[in-house]
Amino acid sequence: MIKTLERILPHGVNRIILNELIKWKSWTIANETAEDPISLVDNNRPNTGFSIISFHRKYNVSMNALLNNYADIVYFTLKEKFKLGELEKVNWNYYDNSAETAEHQDETNDFLSAVYSLHTNDGGTEVKGNFYSSIEGQAILFDSDVFHRGVPPKKDRHRFNLSLVIKK
Repeated sequence: MIKTLERILPHGVNRIILNELIKWKSWTIANETAEDPISLVDNNRPNTGFSIISFHRKYNVSMNALLNNYADIVYFTLKEKFKLGELEKVNWNYYDNSAETAEHQDETNDFLSAVYSLHTNDGGTEVKGNFYSSIEGQAILFDSDVFHRGVPPKKDRHRFNLSLVIKK
């Protein structure tokens, strides 16, 4: 089950969010596998993208109220349209065109994952082998236990997106 919703936020708001993300100093290298993160250096592997978890209900994380407010707007838009439950996690992602990613699951089948594109680029999200392009203002929703991966851009240099985990 893949659902999409278009034009959630206007271009100007997405630009404000991008500006905030670019200035944020809390980025960490994304680690979607159980490997020790230092293995990237030890094994001379490419980066796997960067992420910031700004909200996580289970682990009592809540930081950067401004960005979480924008994430809430996306969440509540999706919640009302698709009759969803509580927000579990807010994750901001950045990929450059040298990143290489791996398939992963976000949560159990009790949750949905949403990927919201902050700008159009030639990257996207791969779900069950199907590619969904990064289109500014669009969110894709799918079951959180489905294997998927962020696809870094190839020709474009950057890809920013918002990833939400929401109770069904």
